[in-house]
Amino acid sequence: DLADSTDSFLKLTYVEEDDEGMYSCLLKSDGLVVRKENVEIKVSQPPSVNNNAGYYRVIEGNKFMLSVSSSGMPPPEFQWRLNGVDVEGATKRNYVVEKMGMWDA
Repeated sequence: DLADSTDSFLKLTYVEEDDEGMYSCLLKSDGLVVRKENVEIKVSQPPSVNNNAGYYRVIEGNKFMLSVSSSGMPPPEFQWRLNGVDVEGATKRNYVVEKMGMWDA
């Protein structure tokens, strides 16, 4: 119980999202608060990506969409790449090629 804690440190183990918030440490002398320190704790979750990776065959000239779903805190950012190079403006979870061409492979 935090209310009765008299240690000079607070150790949180197995941190969960519910542990996020503003923590305060009150320093008391003769029953009077002489100093108060606040620490804000933000809980992060490592990003996780689910996709349907693999091989796709697309007919030239057709529309094609790649999609991934992700989770994490803060939410992950996206950047689609083609042959190791960032695709300009492709920063959403879905990447659409309106007309598939040989240059898109």
